[in-house]
Amino acid sequence: MKQKIFFCLIFSISIVSSSIYTKLPCNCGLERVRSKIVGGEEVLPNNHRWIAALTDRSLKRVFCGGTLINNRYVITAAHCFNSLRKSTTRVMLGAHDLGKLRNATVYYLEKVIIHKKYEPDSIDQKWDLALIKLDRDVTFTDLVQPICLPPRNFTKTFDNLMVTGWGALGEVRDQPAKLMEVSVGQRPMDECKRLLTTTRITDDHICAGNSTQDSCRGDSGGPLTTVNQGRVFLVGVVSWGMECAHKMYPGVYSRITSYGLWIWQNSKDALYCDNMPTQSS
Repeated sequence: MKQKIFFCLIFSISIVSSSIYTKLPCNCGLERVRSKIVGGEEVLPNNHRWIAALTDRSLKRVFCGGTLINNRYVITAAHCFNSLRKSTTRVMLGAHDLGKLRNATVYYLEKVIIHKKYEPDSIDQKWDLALIKLDRDVTFTDLVQPICLPPRNFTKTFDNLMVTGWGALGEVRDQPAKLMEVSVGQRPMDECKRLLTTTRITDDHICAGNSTQDSCRGDSGGPLTTVNQGRVFLVGVVSWGMECAHKMYPGVYSRITSYGLWIWQNSKDALYCDNMPTQSS
């Protein structure tokens, strides 16, 4: 098995009232322009304004991706921190071309919150989520905005899914300097379990990708998104896979709706966009 290192909070929890949130005058999940990573293409610059790049001090290589969910937190994969160190990791927002970072803002890490059930040495790779608290608040601009997180009763089957990141363009190919995106098809859970021959796949995962479209090395922790009623929702986080773009091995993503309470409990000191839906949404 080979792990993939690639590619306005909005969710509701049945036991939590929406009135607890302190809100900001912003709209989550709005792309600047509606516009493919293996089989993908370059993203329109700064169209996905929530994308975060996890790099070292040099700011030249992206080790993992992440997604801005409010004015202080980025969500990513826990396994990114199996090898990354908090003290040497930087988070970039507003980046597109790693060779031209004039529009990017660099943040240090105040805190990294790994899901308490995640076990880095386990082959299960369950609970593969982490929250990064940035060293200062994020100012939302035309280039940087948070994504929407789905309500708890959000659909489990998706007609459109997109992965975004600076990950390798193939199993033995280099990582691109520019942000890429790829449309991936969801794979049925029973098919995913059969192809990966593992009990590690549960309802807390989403399987997606095929022999021509997939995420790859450098994309871990990045967003799996869908568009619903004109807004972009984060539905998964890149977790793991056997190979890149192999017809027998779909990519595996942590399903966001399975972790809504954990996300809220660990980021409730942040500010959220004022278009967050109520429980009835």
